[in-house]
Amino acid sequence: MLHLPLLLSVLSAVPHAPADAPTTLYVPKLDAVAPLLPFFRSAGQRSLLLRPESWRTELHPLLETDFTDSDSLAASGIDASGALSVSKNGQLVVSCVQLKDVKKYTAAADARLLRWGDLTHKTISGVATTYCTDAIGRVQGGYSLKGNEVCAFTAGGLSLEKQLQKLAAVVTKPAAAPGFAIIKSLPGNAFFVHAEDGVSVASGLTGAPQSLTVDAESRGLDGAGLAGSGASPFANAKPEGMSFVRARLSPSGVLNAMNTLAGNTPNGRVLRDAVPLIAPLLTGNVIASATSVRPRASMRTTEARYFAAQITFVAEVKDAEALKPLIEAIDLSKLKFKEGTVDVGLQGNLLYFSNSTVSRDAVLAAITGESGGKQAHAVEFKVNPKG
Repeated sequence: MLHLPLLLSVLSAVPHAPADAPTTLYVPKLDAVAPLLPFFRSAGQRSLLLRPESWRTELHPLLETDFTDSDSLAASGIDASGALSVSKNGQLVVSCVQLKDVKKYTAAADARLLRWGDLTHKTISGVATTYCTDAIGRVQGGYSLKGNEVCAFTAGGLSLEKQLQKLAAVVTKPAAAPGFAIIKSLPGNAFFVHAEDGVSVASGLTGAPQSLTVDAESRGLDGAGLAGSGASPFANAKPEGMSFVRARLSPSGVLNAMNTLAGNTPNGRVLRDAVPLIAPLLTGNVIASATSVRPRASMRTTEARYFAAQITFVAEVKDAEALKPLIEAIDLSKLKFKEGTVDVGLQGNLLYFSNSTVSRDAVLAAITGESGGKQAHAVEFKVNPKG
């Protein structure tokens, strides 16, 4: 027999967000984010912003709750098996959760609101809403409650009285932006949705002990230089190291990628004349890897910063015989520096561009006859914080 309360809880686990919110984090089940934490703990050893303790209490505008800890969630009345949606639009933050204990949640939220002003309890847009006003009548924050779902909002001191009716209604219906339809087909423990200028991008985050996999799809990216899913010799390649990205690029995307490589390379002007000739000879299937980062004692020069990261770019070639004389015409002696050497060459039907022989050999070794297949997305990447 179906457990009705559990079924209803699952069915109601939908994202909520204001229609004009450009960015939303959606977690379908808070108690399922644990696989993401090892990666952020490891990455946080090198980046303060990635440490869980830097962001896990910043997911709600009214509560100082650790959203990675079940006891902390329970103390705030939040259901650890429920969903979380956090939207940001400038200074406005809207955070929606499911509740296990309404009284605990409202008591904690009311205590925070009372620090900012007087409380008002009112039905707005058909929803029970609590908000506070400061000494001069400005609405500083509040929350709207429907059943076991609640959405809280603040804007960092900005007045919200003109937006109050719209904000109160957020909890009454699922988020409708196109990006939220995309996440239904993506794997992940947590999802980001971004919408701007007619473009919607959704990404799902899946964690492993030392890596974070991001699956993303977009709508409205016409002319962005991507060729969509399809066959690629790199579809299943997994170079060891800090990170890698594989992509299927359109002809314009290939040209842009090659120009970016030349532009970021010290003395890259020796490559620029060759780029327009090389790009048409590439299929659009590319893979790039950052094997490791080894900061130097001094990072003041362009060369020191460039060679601090071991990077390799590999592209599939349509016609290796036609490309060979173009590579030979490049004066590679002008790409040798005391910090390292930039190497450009051919291996079979692969063009490689690298500032590290270690990185180059690792990436080429990862590309074998078994690494080809269908690439599911135009762009796929993976990051390993201990690479």
